Amino acid sequence: MTYEVSTWILATIVSVDVGTRDWYYASCKNCPRKVVENKGRYYCEHCRKVGFNAPLRYRLNVVVIDGTGCINIMLWNQEAKIILGKSANDIRDLMKDGDENACLKAFEPIIDRKFLFKLSISQKNLTSVDQAYNAVKISDDEALIDLYSSHSSSIDIGVRI
Repeated sequence: MTYEVSTWILATIVSVDVGTRDWYYASCKNCPRKVVENKGRYYCEHCRKVGFNAPLRYRLNVVVIDGTGCINIMLWNQEAKIILGKSANDIRDLMKDGDENACLKAFEPIIDRKFLFKLSISQKNLTSVDQAYNAVKISDDEALIDLYSSHSSSIDIGVRI
């Protein structure tokens, strides 16, 4: 039996795990799934469609702390676009201009910033050491952060019982 719960945490992003190409993926135009590239064509195994271009979507792994510990959170396309203000295509295009640090510079504005994260916690998160939690919503609204801080007797990372 599998289960999934969600919880909100208030945490600060301390780093972004950025490799050469692991912070984004080529996606299907019809659904958010990853496509397989073969000879300039992209195939979506979910939709079973073939296309000649595939938009990039974020799969951004961030490390956050909240005073009780640190965890990895996966920011998917919608949430990453909200806090970065740029698409994955925009940031990847900066890298094409020859500036190897362009990617890191693009992510600097979110480092050391506090956000409210709504996390989806699955059974895999509880049994796997290296598993990132999926962020399903994110906010940097100061009023919400203040409200959360004042009503939360203990802010912790993980499942609340």
